[in-house]
Amino acid sequence: MKIICREQCILIPAHIDRMSERFREVLDAQGIERKECLRLRLSLEEILLNWLEKNEGAEIRLFVEGKRGKLHITMETEGKEQDPLAAGEAYGSTAMADRILSGLGLVWSYQYTGGVNQVSIRVEGKKPGQFWHMGAAFILAMFTGAAFGYLPAQAAQAVTLYLTDPLFDTFMGILSTVVGPMMFLSVAWGVLSIGSPGQLGSIGKKVCGTFLARNCLAALLGAAAVAAFFPFRIGGGGGGGSQMKALLDMLYDIIPDNAVSPFITGNTMQIIFLAVAVGITMNGIRDQVPAAAAVVEQCNVIVQRILAAVSRLVPAFIYLSIVRLVLSGQMEHLAGIAKMVLLYLALSALLIVLYLAGVWTRLRVVPGGGD
Repeated sequence: MKIICREQCILIPAHIDRMSERFREVLDAQGIERKECLRLRLSLEEILLNWLEKNEGAEIRLFVEGKRGKLHITMETEGKEQDPLAAGEAYGSTAMADRILSGLGLVWSYQYTGGVNQVSIRVEGKKPGQFWHMGAAFILAMFTGAAFGYLPAQAAQAVTLYLTDPLFDTFMGILSTVVGPMMFLSVAWGVLSIGSPGQLGSIGKKVCGTFLARNCLAALLGAAAVAAFFPFRIGGGGGGGSQMKALLDMLYDIIPDNAVSPFITGNTMQIIFLAVAVGITMNGIRDQVPAAAAVVEQCNVIVQRILAAVSRLVPAFIYLSIVRLVLSGQMEHLAGIAKMVLLYLALSALLIVLYLAGVWTRLRVVPGGGD
């Protein structure tokens, strides 16, 4: 591994601030996101403060090493065994859950060997944006499709039958396997983490109300745009009536027949319904099932990490999708996809403008004005 930073200091209160600031500078230089940087910095300070209670005056050594876009952060001090991670259990996590997350590099891990207390963590370094990967996949797919166009018809069909279709189906299977549990755990933990509405207070209720209002506004704008660019007929014969019936059936079918079928069929509405129901129920008996709440939280983190790993395959999925469309002669579908992407970008820009206008109105700021 390449050594990026090697720092040492004496464990006293003044040096904790200095070590924390140096740690922040290293993370910033490596392009770590601000949210992740803050989380790591706060956890490092907490570890140092826990060590300070019994090992004040000891030497602290900090190592930051990099390899293949990942950072390996290690901090150690000599002395008696003192696990700084066991000092607090803010989230009520179990020992087994902590070991699982430590193995995945999601939290600090601790070990004591040869009279040295050591904590370590792995962090993803700066990487190119997924947008550029997806754009490159799209362009490469168009060139590949054009090249396959010169192949005999039987050869093109063989490529579709034995290569692109199986790979596409495999990726869809992986995605559907992960998305269902991820959606359930995220929604359930979100409801559980909110807590009782009575505990929010006036500020909390105002924040939640503003959040819901903004999401309703975004949903209304999206619905209006879809209705304008993708006509939908409520009544009459033909496809409009069948579309309306399908929409109503989806709403009526929101309550599943059992707790397993939504994950098998991938029914999003039913999964969300189950998650909300479980979250509300656990909220009411939080004090009776603290371990269950911890399991939901930890499982949510694990599934999120798995989904993040799967999302790296999205450019490959886009490549396969475009190649399949080209080989099957369904290029007209690309126009509809491009239309949806442009509509999404336009709506996103409109929402940003509306949010900024709301901020300027509340703070009475004049855009481009002086002090």
